[in-house]
Amino acid sequence: RGQRLSVLGELNSQDIDYSSLRTGDEVEIIEVPPFVKTAEAMPSLRPGDILSLGEPGRVVDRRPMRTWAIRFAKGTYLIDQKYFKPSEE
Repeated sequence: RGQRLSVLGELNSQDIDYSSLRTGDEVEIIEVPPFVKTAEAMPSLRPGDILSLGEPGRVVDRRPMRTWAIRFAKGTYLIDQKYFKPSEE
């Protein structure tokens, strides 16, 4: 409870360039959010533990306020950019 998991250590979201992200680009979770909002017509909140650290996803859409729609194996969620980074290819 209240656990913050991160794989980046000292690196934070301000150090990552999100301007080059495009629809279809692969990303990965770097910190598990406490809750996630579904990207559906009738959105709902889900516990953040449905996503795991390092889980890959694909960009579906960019939303306002540093939020992105990301498709994961378990569904599409609205994720703040502080919780993911572009995958290294």
